[in-house]
Amino acid sequence: MFVVVTAFAVCLGWELSIVRERQAVKQWIESNGGECWTLQEFAKFPGQLSDETVPPWRRWMGDDSVFVVQVPKKFTSDECDRIKRAIREIPHDYPLAQRRSWMAGSPIDEKEYRSKLVQ
Repeated sequence: MFVVVTAFAVCLGWELSIVRERQAVKQWIESNGGECWTLQEFAKFPGQLSDETVPPWRRWMGDDSVFVVQVPKKFTSDECDRIKRAIREIPHDYPLAQRRSWMAGSPIDEKEYRSKLVQ
């Protein structure tokens, strides 16, 4: 029984560290002039996604699916790689450092992103 409880606690701790890293990256992006919208924040726009990218136990810990990322131009390629490691909804091979923006479902450019904000 002790082994089962210990294994569960280790798994839960690992998931909590993922949640905290994602929250820290979101804050870091926003504090440097970028934007990081979760699915709940983007829900008022059409074409919503279901929240299946984040497991239920991580949602219980305060995590949420990321729907839009707008990276500041001053971020380096290494910083964009850190973002992609933390926000796993962004495909690993997506060129975030070059495009500077990502939207769930399809890559977007800044003009398209801004036009969706005004709707």
